[in-house]
Amino acid sequence: MENSSEKYLLRPREDGNLHRKIVIMDLESTLTGVEFFDFFAEKKGVLKEVKAITDRAMNGEMSYLETLKERIALTSPTRDEIIDIATEYLEKITPGAVELIQHLTRLGLTVIGISGGFEDPLKPLFETLGIQGFANTLIYDEGGTATGVDETNPLSGDNGKVNTTISILEANKKDNPNLEIAGVLDDGSAGRDIKTQGLTTLYIGIEYWRTMGESIKEDADHVWNRESMIEIAEFFKPEPQPVVRHTTAQEPMEAFV
Repeated sequence: MENSSEKYLLRPREDGNLHRKIVIMDLESTLTGVEFFDFFAEKKGVLKEVKAITDRAMNGEMSYLETLKERIALTSPTRDEIIDIATEYLEKITPGAVELIQHLTRLGLTVIGISGGFEDPLKPLFETLGIQGFANTLIYDEGGTATGVDETNPLSGDNGKVNTTISILEANKKDNPNLEIAGVLDDGSAGRDIKTQGLTTLYIGIEYWRTMGESIKEDADHVWNRESMIEIAEFFKPEPQPVVRHTTAQEPMEAFV
């Protein structure tokens, strides 16, 4: 049986270096302009009902898990329809997102995606962006219609992104002892929460696709809403990499930062 911490292990870096600093990026309304439930609510003609659930959640009347269950029940997406939204995610990638991720990777940073959305439709987006991703898991009936969500996944609950971030750090600290979060890019309160929990010192709010709440904007270190995400690169510095010093046969080789 898979150890519960194994699913949070980071893939080895292509350059062979250790993971030192992580940049966490939200997906929906951050790296892509599509929101799962908005897409299906419009498709199924239940926008008003879905919005009412969202409003209740924002007012503290429902847990995040309850909102997921009710919105899935209202929209009832099928496996075939999941293909449609996966394509839509790719067609509406935020301008400059790919370039930003490539740039940060060259700097020695590790970019990962953490989403309250769903793994099945987001997989092609993760692959296109070249990042490892963490998301919710849909449950389907025998006919291929989504009926619920895997409730053992912390992203299905309140503070899901915070708890997932903590799990990622804990699972990778042994092999990457200096691991830390260099920054978070998010369009909502989760980025702020990750910072207020002391997990990072940099929260960049993303306001390209939709307007952020004023209180959340006030808590962001920076708010980006311009032409290309590559502009965000200025907030991240190159991560020093080990330099190998060659020694004599009697003296072991050492790596210095």
